[in-house]
Amino acid sequence: MGEKMSRGTRRALIVAAAAALVAVLVIAGAVTVFVRGGIAHPADRARTEAEQGYEEWAGPFGEEAAARQAALEPVLGEPIEETWYIVCSGIAPGGPVPNAQYCDLSVATTYAVDWADPQAEVDEIITTLESTEATTGDEVTAGEGGPWTALPTDPGEEPGGKVAEAGHNGTVYVHGPGSETLETGEILEFDLFPDEVITQETVTASEPPTGHGQVEIRRQIGLSRTDIGCRPSPSRGCDTLLDEASMPHIDGFS
Repeated sequence: MGEKMSRGTRRALIVAAAAALVAVLVIAGAVTVFVRGGIAHPADRARTEAEQGYEEWAGPFGEEAAARQAALEPVLGEPIEETWYIVCSGIAPGGPVPNAQYCDLSVATTYAVDWADPQAEVDEIITTLESTEATTGDEVTAGEGGPWTALPTDPGEEPGGKVAEAGHNGTVYVHGPGSETLETGEILEFDLFPDEVITQETVTASEPPTGHGQVEIRRQIGLSRTDIGCRPSPSRGCDTLLDEASMPHIDGFS
């Protein structure tokens, strides 16, 4: 009888140990999924989602840019510079909310502007822009885009700086003759790791003619918003699992 009880006890212990191991594996798997934000490694997932976003939105966004350029051609002629950008940033929402990598696609197109009557030129540029689309990709950025809208100016003053915007995803900057640089927006400190950028130049930069200023029109859309997980931290709530941005591989960008 003692031997039978001993065997039964051993059998019960084996069953209990197996059940405990399964429970540990399930918990470990759940923690891994939470920490990483998914089954795939966060770097692979962030890169893949950015590439998928580009595949989905590059076509419609390119069509929007081409339509804008066609509308502006009778007013400004051909661009003197155009560059496309893909920028990926690390975002820390704070608390226990997992960190994220945001990747955006933008295009900056620069034109020469006749400065004989700059206010009239700027007014015509903005009126033309108001007739063009500026909301492509709003689904990704939670409706941060908007129609092109002129910003208030001081009567009698020569136009300069930011003169129009399209929600948070479009800007128009103008500068008079002799300006060496164009403002492109506020530079923000990074949350998790430095922003990384890849570019594609579609119009090589050239100088405007004598007596001309410049106007830079920039539009941006979101490509991806990827949960890159959370490594619990007593000070930050969530620490990053990535030390640098995970950039997409897109033909033509470097």
